[in-house]
Amino acid sequence: KILQDIYRKTNKPKMFAIQVFAALVFLLIKKYKLSNQTFIIDEEYPGYENLIKSYIFQLAKKSIVTKSDNLVISFKTIGKSSSAHEVANKCFKKGKTVFKTDYKEVLGLILIYEK
Repeated sequence: KILQDIYRKTNKPKMFAIQVFAALVFLLIKKYKLSNQTFIIDEEYPGYENLIKSYIFQLAKKSIVTKSDNLVISFKTIGKSSSAHEVANKCFKKGKTVFKTDYKEVLGLILIYEK
């Protein structure tokens, strides 16, 4: 809610979901040191795939921990029958996750996009 309010106040409400989503994906990659992986991201935001990918790569290039050289990101429809959807849905329903962050960490990453 705090981030959403910031985006509204800066007249960028349409970019809220895209930039926050990209920052959160990057945080997962960084936290679990997954930079030598191929990621398939569900098509949550059709038409914005290149922008999301660009944001993730910008963050990876500026990160000491995560290297962007071996990072491969693609988008496709995952579907409700996939194991990834099942895991995400269970976490959502239980309200429990193994990954937590706060608005300050996400905002700090978003400010990197703006530079």
